Amino acid sequence: MSKKSKNPTSNDVARLAGVSQATVSRVLSGKGYTKEETKQKVMDAIEQLNYRPNAYARTLNNSRANLIGILLPSANYPIYLELLNHLVQACKHKGYSALLIPGELNEEENYSITNLLQYKVDGIITASAHHKTNLYYECNLLGLPVVQVMRVDVDSDCSYAASDNFGAGELAASEMLKRNGQDFLYITGHLPSKTNDDRFNGFATEVENELGHRPESLVTHFDYEACKSLIRKRVKQKGVPDSVLCATDVIAYAFMDVVRFEFGYRVPEDIQVIGYDDLEQSSWSGYKLTSFRQNIKRLSNEAVALLEQQINGQTDRVFNINVSAKLIERETLREAT
Repeated sequence: MSKKSKNPTSNDVARLAGVSQATVSRVLSGKGYTKEETKQKVMDAIEQLNYRPNAYARTLNNSRANLIGILLPSANYPIYLELLNHLVQACKHKGYSALLIPGELNEEENYSITNLLQYKVDGIITASAHHKTNLYYECNLLGLPVVQVMRVDVDSDCSYAASDNFGAGELAASEMLKRNGQDFLYITGHLPSKTNDDRFNGFATEVENELGHRPESLVTHFDYEACKSLIRKRVKQKGVPDSVLCATDVIAYAFMDVVRFEFGYRVPEDIQVIGYDDLEQSSWSGYKLTSFRQNIKRLSNEAVALLEQQINGQTDRVFNINVSAKLIERETLREAT
């Protein structure tokens, strides 16, 4: 194989696409207008040649910025504020500054690589599992390292540091089974992710091993009020199970408020409940919720360490790090039999 074929240049891309090198540069940077048809030709040529414009990315950045971009799905959710604080400290420890980049997406918006490159970051850490664009693909093209933390996109192919969600699901089911759980339900939000899939699969596997059938899964919302309406509908149609694992504490609060105050069920006598995230409200007297606490400090340190290795060119391998979450038992589980 020729040296040229091993190291294709932007001129090779331009030649194959039938466009100028300047057009290739516009497509890669996202600056200036380019027809969609032309852009597609360039992207097809890039993929065919396996072009990786690392030199171009370095040119855009001029030099090492010692700056890490952090993409969070929502800074309003308490656990993400805690995550942000730990990520900032982990970056500082490694000699980097951290920059919070707005990462909210709705069904109409795409978060483009152009928005990221304007900050001239050396790498990106993202806790959002719902990028609706080819973010990871575009970053890969430009040699910009990406590491996921805490939440994992099912379609991405990059390193991550996340909690052992499968193990947490298994443990939740095991604890409920010890307490004579017979009818199991998993309640989650409306956005799919590997994180959520693993948690449910661990839960379902343990239940199936003991009872011979998989539990039901109810898809609601991550928002408290929106979640309540779907839970209310489910209870009216099917009644309630006796053992419920919720994907977040907020979903658990919604479930408990609906079944206790609208339908008169008792927790944990009638229904035992486990949440996930161990938010501050979970210890309040109105909930006293049993919940999983993630080791956010360690996850942050692992994510930054993974990203630093990629920034320094020490590895191009994909690493998956899973850290156990701790079950904090309060008063929403029955006594073990």
